[in-house]
Amino acid sequence: MLERREIRQAAAEGRTLSGYAAVFNSPSEPLQSHRGEFIETIAPGAFKRSLDGTVWAYYNHDTAWPLARTPDTMSLAEDKVGLRMSLQLPETTYGNDVAALMQAGVLDGSMSFGFRSREDRWERRDGMLHRTLLDVDLVEISIVQEPAYKAPRSSLRGVDLDTSRRRLALRIRAAAGSAR
Repeated sequence: MLERREIRQAAAEGRTLSGYAAVFNSPSEPLQSHRGEFIETIAPGAFKRSLDGTVWAYYNHDTAWPLARTPDTMSLAEDKVGLRMSLQLPETTYGNDVAALMQAGVLDGSMSFGFRSREDRWERRDGMLHRTLLDVDLVEISIVQEPAYKAPRSSLRGVDLDTSRRRLALRIRAAAGSAR
């Protein structure tokens, strides 16, 4: 079963969209499954095996709106923060629309990813069900309006990478503090 998760951590400058499609050890908003409501986190290394295959980038998970794919027009890599992405928006109507919507602030850089879980861990903590993704088949990433995770975003390279990482670290610390 294909699952999708949203995150905020992307930015754009010109035609380059970059940031994080997923952040490790950052709790999701409450999600629903056949097991009931749960909180999800992503373990470091969960995407590693998927990085050699083809992964698509879409707008709102819509396969009619392809934006890029690995390895041709998008790069993906895991670092200590999460799944780092960079892609070149195409000179198409929807590529132009995404760039314009990000530059206007209509799209805030929220990212999502579609995956199939190969290995996960479920446990109950403090009365709440928690799922940790340990190994996934990454199918796609998307720029979206509604994130399931608060931490990751993308951007159109309007802010330098160090500033983006500092802001992301502050958001992650704030989210971790409010989860306690």
